[in-house]
Amino acid sequence: MSTVVFIFVLSGCATSSGTLFKDTVQSDSASKAENTQDEGSTYTEPEEPAEGLTITSDPSGAEIYIDRTYQGKTPLTLTPGSGRYRITLKKEGYYSESRWIEYNTGTSVSINFPLKQITGYLYLTTYPSETEVKASSFGLSKGVNELPIGNYTISADLFGYDHFSTNITIYEKSTTNLIIHMQPSKFSFSPLSLTRQVFNPNNPSGLGTSRISFTVTTYGKGILSIKSEDGTTVRKHQFEPFTTWEQGFTWDGKDSRGRTVPDGRYRITLIGVDSKGVEKDTKTAVIRIDHSLIIKDRNSFSGASGTMFSPTPDTLPMGSVQIDIGSIGHMESNLYRFPTSVALRVVPTEQLEADITGGILLQSPADNAYFAGIALKKGLIPQGNSPFSLSFIAKGSYLFGTYTDSLTNFTGLSVSLPAALTFGPVTLAVTPDILLSPYRVSVGNEAYPAGFYLYGYGRGAVILDFGSAWMALSGALRTTYRDGGIADDYPAYAGGELHWILPGTGIIVSGFISGEMDPASGYFINAGGSVGLIK
Repeated sequence: MSTVVFIFVLSGCATSSGTLFKDTVQSDSASKAENTQDEGSTYTEPEEPAEGLTITSDPSGAEIYIDRTYQGKTPLTLTPGSGRYRITLKKEGYYSESRWIEYNTGTSVSINFPLKQITGYLYLTTYPSETEVKASSFGLSKGVNELPIGNYTISADLFGYDHFSTNITIYEKSTTNLIIHMQPSKFSFSPLSLTRQVFNPNNPSGLGTSRISFTVTTYGKGILSIKSEDGTTVRKHQFEPFTTWEQGFTWDGKDSRGRTVPDGRYRITLIGVDSKGVEKDTKTAVIRIDHSLIIKDRNSFSGASGTMFSPTPDTLPMGSVQIDIGSIGHMESNLYRFPTSVALRVVPTEQLEADITGGILLQSPADNAYFAGIALKKGLIPQGNSPFSLSFIAKGSYLFGTYTDSLTNFTGLSVSLPAALTFGPVTLAVTPDILLSPYRVSVGNEAYPAGFYLYGYGRGAVILDFGSAWMALSGALRTTYRDGGIADDYPAYAGGELHWILPGTGIIVSGFISGEMDPASGYFINAGGSVGLIK
């Protein structure tokens, strides 16, 4: 199973027209200002001590003794009476330091002790001389090495020789001699490691390959062959003569003529021999090609993977994972609003994807708000030979500190049925969505009485997919059941997005632009982006 590494935020802003944005970010700013003033009236900047003896050391944490009486550890400020004092600092691994000082009551005196480390010596000899030697985490040179006293684990490595390790103790002002005789390694391979046991060669930007990795102990040569179930050799790779431990070959699912091989199981065999042609080793593994495992990166701004405002029915295959962080928002004079989210897509079982989101709503003049949610997407009709695909989503979301709905991911429990038709690179997606919430959506962030509020979302998207890059236009309109009827609950949402997977990396760079529109109040434009990783 692949793992994940990290991430940056891109965000932007744009101009707007109308009063919708001001309505959206309005809050009780007067109350906030009052709270700020109250907090300020009780806060005072820390001041330097008007009097006292401040004792510091480099490094800190040394024990302080005044006239042989323990006082504490550095840094420390004391207020002794007037007089002459002998100050002694002690720290394990360092020489003790003592000074006499005169101190007068009512004055401020600072004194620093640079402590000298207690050291000894290691005299190192290695055969062969080019052997790399480390003591714990730092390297050692041949000959004399000055080290702090204490115990060390010494390790030595050189390609073609067995790993060496031993423990030594360095004593004060003494020299410890260490002679290392490296032993030649027997030729052997480690077991083969595959980044993907199963993969689809049609997936883009390194997602349609598998890296076959292994280590070798000493000089030699090797050949890797890949055979189909009937024993036919479809691919061979001759390695350069081995001169280092780490070796590997990336298979793109194609045969020696550059043709994509059919679905099925393939046997990988690695055969090698040492530089003298005497010692041999063989390792094998099995890999599978499956063109139904389609990996598509998606964003989760709306709480479930898809486009910005409309989930899509596709799910990640088992063994894949995606994580990203993004921000999109608007800034206008001294007002701003930037929902910033972190999203994780994982696949606990086949055709069941979990989308986990969380984040912060950075805004002014209102206080920042927070949100979190999880969506479970079950594939009902996976994308395959038919252009139609369908899934079911159950989602729970919670917003703390706001009643607005900028990401169409409001507090409550919802169910939806994303459906899509795909014709070549073009996908048309629609998602009916029903939300039951204990709160009422409020553009101006007013708090209404808690109860049962029913909302429906009409969502749709048009996707143009080129493999490593894709773009989409999506939109959403919220409706509500209120006063005995169903009515549109503005604002309406629309957005465009562009995503690109950097070749061979799985790193996703994305840009977004969206708008919120209310016929009565106008509109405003948001912009931003995200960065993520898919494996």
